[in-house]
Amino acid sequence: ITSVEMLRDGVPVPFESAGHIAALVNAADHVAAGKFSPKSFVAVIAPATFLPRDDGSWPKLELLVHDAARTGGPVRVSLPTPFVKRMYDEFGPWRDAIARP
Repeated sequence: ITSVEMLRDGVPVPFESAGHIAALVNAADHVAAGKFSPKSFVAVIAPATFLPRDDGSWPKLELLVHDAARTGGPVRVSLPTPFVKRMYDEFGPWRDAIARP
């Protein structure tokens, strides 16, 4: 994976921060042995990304995953609406802080 982008209703959503971390507990051993060491992508996403639209409907969130090993453009992954709702609910304790003005 060379990069990941997020879209909310087709509009890019900037990550507050993002990076790759080792996906194996013994990643150093794999590297020392000359083996491939897979990585996981991790990003911090603003809570407002998961807010419902002004009309109360849920936004369409998508990830565009750019993979150097694939041709033909990025892989598009749509986040299911139940997942978007769950993420919104996770921010319940901070609702006042992320509410629209």
